[in-house]
Amino acid sequence: KLPIGSSYRFPKENTVIRNGINKKKFCIISADAGRGKSSFCLNERYEWVKSKETGNYSWVVRINLAFLQVNNDTPIISDKNLFNEKTTEVAWPNWQLKAFIHDMNISGMVRILLDGFDEIKDESIIQKLGKWMSDLPEKVNLIITTRPYAAYNIPIPDNRNLDLFLTLDQYTGEQRNKYVKNYITNVLIGKQYTNTKIKKIVKKYQNMIHSYPKNIRSTLGIPLESYLFCSGFESDMIADYDMLKDKGKIEKVVAVSLSVIDLFERSVKNVLSIFLDKQLKIENGLMSKPERFFFTSTALYIDILQAFAFRQEFSLDYRVIENALKDRFFDDDMMKDLENIGLVLVEKRGGQYYLRFKHATYQEYFAALKIVSGLSTNNLDVKKIFHECKQYMSAFQFVFQFAAQISLSNNKLLSKFHLNREKVALKFWGALYGDVSVNKDILGVAEANLIERCLKVLSDDSFENLEKLTTNQRWHKKLLCQAKKKQRQLQFFLTIMPDLLYIQLNPTKRTASGTKEENTIDNYYKPVKLTKTNAFNTEEAKKRISKICENRFSINVLKDFLNGLDRNDQRKVRKILAEELISIKEWDIKADYWALNFGIPAIGICEEFFSRNLAEKLEIRAEFWENNFRLAFTTLDIIYSKVYGVIWNTNENKIRDTFYYAIDLLLGSNRNHLFSKATFLNLRKVSNGLLEYFGESTEYISSFPKMLRIAKEAGYAVVISENDTELRFIGENKIISQKNSKFKKLLGILRDTENENPETFIKKFEINEKFEELVRQELELKIESFKKDELEKYLKDKIITFSKAQNFEKLRKFFKILQKIDSFDINIANKIFAENFLQGYETTNIYWYCDFGAAAIIYCGRYINEDVKQKIIEREEVAKPLSVKASIKDSCKTLKIELKEALLQKEQNDDEKTKIGLALKVVEDIRKNEDK
Repeated sequence: KLPIGSSYRFPKENTVIRNGINKKKFCIISADAGRGKSSFCLNERYEWVKSKETGNYSWVVRINLAFLQVNNDTPIISDKNLFNEKTTEVAWPNWQLKAFIHDMNISGMVRILLDGFDEIKDESIIQKLGKWMSDLPEKVNLIITTRPYAAYNIPIPDNRNLDLFLTLDQYTGEQRNKYVKNYITNVLIGKQYTNTKIKKIVKKYQNMIHSYPKNIRSTLGIPLESYLFCSGFESDMIADYDMLKDKGKIEKVVAVSLSVIDLFERSVKNVLSIFLDKQLKIENGLMSKPERFFFTSTALYIDILQAFAFRQEFSLDYRVIENALKDRFFDDDMMKDLENIGLVLVEKRGGQYYLRFKHATYQEYFAALKIVSGLSTNNLDVKKIFHECKQYMSAFQFVFQFAAQISLSNNKLLSKFHLNREKVALKFWGALYGDVSVNKDILGVAEANLIERCLKVLSDDSFENLEKLTTNQRWHKKLLCQAKKKQRQLQFFLTIMPDLLYIQLNPTKRTASGTKEENTIDNYYKPVKLTKTNAFNTEEAKKRISKICENRFSINVLKDFLNGLDRNDQRKVRKILAEELISIKEWDIKADYWALNFGIPAIGICEEFFSRNLAEKLEIRAEFWENNFRLAFTTLDIIYSKVYGVIWNTNENKIRDTFYYAIDLLLGSNRNHLFSKATFLNLRKVSNGLLEYFGESTEYISSFPKMLRIAKEAGYAVVISENDTELRFIGENKIISQKNSKFKKLLGILRDTENENPETFIKKFEINEKFEELVRQELELKIESFKKDELEKYLKDKIITFSKAQNFEKLRKFFKILQKIDSFDINIANKIFAENFLQGYETTNIYWYCDFGAAAIIYCGRYINEDVKQKIIEREEVAKPLSVKASIKDSCKTLKIELKEALLQKEQNDDEKTKIGLALKVVEDIRKNEDK
């Protein structure tokens, strides 16, 4: 699991987390674009080089994963792939690499910083990197940085647990001011400036950067924003200095309304101007030339940058470059010139060029330019991106946010953009709503998330322009609804949390005395070493666990008991606890709070001993109460966080299948609509596995609504391919494909279901008569495939599950389907039901008859017997609500009618007539008893 990130700002004063980073063996640092992930790594290495005392390490190595090159034919990543001059900016002679590898096996000698995991787009390379990390000696300190969307794809090494998961704090206003001051000072080095002059210039640009709209800071981190701002206004800073030097006055700026795209455009324009100054040797600079001269001179370079950024961002074939530049002059000398711009490094691999942008966001920016320009010219390569539904993937979030702003901007880097700006805007936003491709999100969650992300970064003026432009579009009303939602969110952001630029969901805890307690992510329990006097005794532990389980207020007592044990003994106690929880009767007492306060949380403590029996206990309690349902998912969350990376990958005790089975049960419950309100932080981590689990199920049709619910909560797009051959679940940067023949039967129902909102869509789909008929057909095929003993076991397991969960509605639907199967003898199910439905009844459970037993009597059919009668009569020892008596009498009345009708049927032989007669007598006895 990836726990909630503890915030961290890397200056030295944050000693608690710095010490944690130095001492822990495995740490992940997650932060959005431009928040300082690479700066953190460079700072760690700088401190080490400067002092040689950072954690007493002999080696601190930063590996830039953006420069990682691995041959597709190579099954593993070698040390030379990772440790070379391109990835580390350090040459590695053979003797040095050998010494480094040797020191990896010595504790506290080596720290490795894997920077930019999110820049690895190839799934095969991720798997190879995971294998390399698992083979890495445990004594190495390993830190990985990534953007949040990719953090869930990091392969956890088999030989280490995740010790720390951090998110970088946003820069403060003070740090931003310092950045601007230092930048201006460095720009003016060598010039004859006075403190008074420099202060005036610094003050001007500090005021400007602080006047930016907040949506810039929510898109880019302040470090990157500050750099783009300063580099974009560098020529203005120099001009202001010259003005002051000539005793003039600089213009005071109260506020500047620039978007992220404006910052990029200014920054790119500035570096291109310097580049052309050098290339063309224009002494007075291009800024004095007409603007058209600049854009004409740089158009080809911008086209090249767009083409390569687009191809690389979406991992496309090199043919995309050839298509984009086939009508342009393009040779090796021009590629060499590109490096002089200062935005990229140029590499040549196997006859193909590759550009390494100075920051990932520059590649995303130029890729966004290509998308906008490509849509305006009906470029097939750009359209293909929408056919493949890349817009729904979180990996490309910034590309489409940038493109959304570009489509409504006055961008001058795109040729002829100003001539058909309105047309371009309509094409781009129409593409987001599915106008470009028939492959669109039928569920609507991913589409809504995409639109909301794009609207979030628009200025008020841009949105007003968009609203006017799209008045006649079919999706205009939907756009307005999503805009209102965005406005409510923005209002909350500006009023309730004006200074909160990140959400810290798991801050440091406070003890009862109010002092802070370090919030580490080590282990669920902090073991205390046992002395010889308190050595572990299995029998004593069993007695104590049994006693603890009797009291619903004893969950903390259980935790305290575990805290006093070492790891091995904790494992023994968890096993004892799991066995005790399976046998305990309190699960069946509906009116008791025991399950909420103790039982369900205690299952979470069982960790690797979580079983199918315990999963069924969770379902039993989740059916009864909304709070229980939510807590059941929180418990699964805890279990996953404890077993992932330890036994999940090896699937010891089939824990993975058990985990999926538990979710299967809960999503099939009557309270599954509450899934959206449940706390399940690990959903994104397991959603791919869950979709595959349900997709491979023998009950694929009936499981399909569960797949839709998983997709809804995980934010996946649900897409039917253009030729109806494939159903795709698209999320993060992965596609789960369903190509089996069963899903094709669902296509018509999916297309015909009206989509007011995702939850309504799923509910309407579930109650669709055609869907219910498909479920019946699926069950019929399953029953026909069973041998006699397999069928009896299947029916018995189903009936006992319904009885224990007291789920009469599921029982009713199940028998309704069975009765429609022509080849099935319903009497088989009646017989098995009469023999087993009382297994869910406990004398302590006064509500079993209210919710299940009284109405379920009718399904005993002709096999209702003396044992059933006796249990019904004896229930009076527990409770005798009038509603139960009435329900039993109604069931007896209905069953009596059915039995009499069966008795009149000609095909009944003498044995069957005798059996029906005895059943009628039992029913009459029960009814008479209820009349007393």
